[in-house]
Amino acid sequence: MKKNKIFAGKKIMIMGLGVLGGGSEATKFLAREAEEILVTDLRSKKELSKPLESLKRFKNIKYILGRHRISDFSAFGGRKVDLIVKNPAVPNNSPYLEIARQAKIKITNDLAIFLNNFKGLTIGITGTKGKTTATRLVGAIFKAAGKKSFMAGNVGISPLYYLGRQHTQAILEISSWQLEGLEDKSVNIAIITNIFPDHLDRYRNFRDYIKAKSLILLKQTSDDVAILNRDNKITRKLGELARGRRYWFSSSYFKEENGCFVKNKSIFYRYLGQEKRIFGLKDIKILGQHNLENVLAAATVSLATSIKIQDIRRAIKNFSGVPDRFELTRMWRGVKFINDTTATTPEASINAIKVSRELAYKNIFLIAGGADKKLNYNSWALTVKKYSVRPFLLEGTATSKIHQSLGKRGIKTVIFDDLKKCFNQIIGLVARGDVVLLSPAAASFGMFKNEFDRGRQFTQLVKLLK
Repeated sequence: MKKNKIFAGKKIMIMGLGVLGGGSEATKFLAREAEEILVTDLRSKKELSKPLESLKRFKNIKYILGRHRISDFSAFGGRKVDLIVKNPAVPNNSPYLEIARQAKIKITNDLAIFLNNFKGLTIGITGTKGKTTATRLVGAIFKAAGKKSFMAGNVGISPLYYLGRQHTQAILEISSWQLEGLEDKSVNIAIITNIFPDHLDRYRNFRDYIKAKSLILLKQTSDDVAILNRDNKITRKLGELARGRRYWFSSSYFKEENGCFVKNKSIFYRYLGQEKRIFGLKDIKILGQHNLENVLAAATVSLATSIKIQDIRRAIKNFSGVPDRFELTRMWRGVKFINDTTATTPEASINAIKVSRELAYKNIFLIAGGADKKLNYNSWALTVKKYSVRPFLLEGTATSKIHQSLGKRGIKTVIFDDLKKCFNQIIGLVARGDVVLLSPAAASFGMFKNEFDRGRQFTQLVKLLK
């Protein structure tokens, strides 16, 4: 017997196919469900060649590429659109979406569709930094425990890919843009790793960005769970919004409340007043204060879902990190090369600089700069000066602001219009004991396709060294 289709007989628009894979997987699911699909994207056919190739077997998909047509946002094929599923990168204030709203067409995203239809446990991880690492850590722990779980969301695959399959737990990395599309349902367990200023090119101000992140809590019920970073002043304040059980995680000891904390060089868990040691800090492979917080977050959600301590400890001990996130790419002639391309905010780059200082017994050569997200670089520049970092800047809309902040602290640097030129300049200066760190503190658009392309190009240059 065939299952009932969620969108049988519907005409659906996909607004923004994207190039990272999530959009194409969502489109495949919807193409199997609906009568007709229209994909519209500002990118060209050439730019979207890879996802388009994966969709060519579906005969009920039509494409408008390189533009959006006003008429499509009220009707196509002579009939009103039933639903618009938008890519998270599409801003809510898009004039095309406003046309759809006036036509009273429902607008949603793949996350909302998934949460409204998945019957298992949903764990959602958001935050400015650390959400990918925390998601991977939770996934590793659940795998070690033998759980039928999967990871999806902002990690590059749509959760719709797994809808209807035999899984009982969904571990979802969720961006603020995805949270904006939530309808009347959030995840069963919400984790917020931290909140710092970010995406201020998309939001009117920091307050609006915080509001978007808080939706993961506001859409929960009294039966749900919130897990929050007690060391971050924003997430600590957001703890007041928790509607169900609340847990904290902290790199410092705290009293009474439920959660994980550090004491006597070990991680402890407290629930209903009972404390238990979980494992020692020496068991953690990944470096840095920020990664300690990610481990604490992952341990807390795992313990709150009754996973055995030995499974948690085994997964943590075997976890060596996530590509593009403070990844030790190579050791060459005594020089460490670190790819931290996803450090797209000043705070993330500050963390990388601090950890690099622990690894370098000589110089830190920092590659930074890129596209502007309307962020402030004063604290970042002070950190560069404090830790005696030698910065080299890549051209971009944020780079003049970065250059100015460094100049105010008496730090001179050069701006490069090509990563290879910048890299070769550094190679002529490095010596044994140095660290070369790609930690841009800015977005990647302009010189690169995205931050992963930036990291890939850096890694390739490192591999070519002889």
